[in-house]
Amino acid sequence: MATPVAIVQMVAEEFGLTADDLTGRVRTAKIALARQVAMYFIRQKTGLTLADTGHLLGGRTPATVSWGYQRIAGVRGGKK
Repeated sequence: MATPVAIVQMVAEEFGLTADDLTGRVRTAKIALARQVAMYFIRQKTGLTLADTGHLLGGRTPATVSWGYQRIAGVRGGKK
């Protein structure tokens, strides 16, 4: 089972970013998308709470994590 930190690192590498990019304050489209993908996989693979996921990703609110998760789930068509 992948850890939340490992998921952040894997997503960052896949997008050509650093883990600090995903946890930072910058909100360019590329970083925001990567962050949302990380939110999705953290929730799917670890079951971490919305609040804990947000904390891991630089202090995002549970509402932000929920929105990011739902956005990626919608793009994926709800596939698991």
